[in-house]
Amino acid sequence: MTGLLLMLGLVLKLGITTIITKKVIIFGI
Repeated sequence: MTGLLLMLGLVLKLGITTIITKKVIIFGI
């Protein structure tokens, strides 16, 4: 159960990082 939550957190963190990276590329900062 704890491992599942850890994996979910990791996926969420990776998703947020991807969104931020895409926004940076779009805005050209």
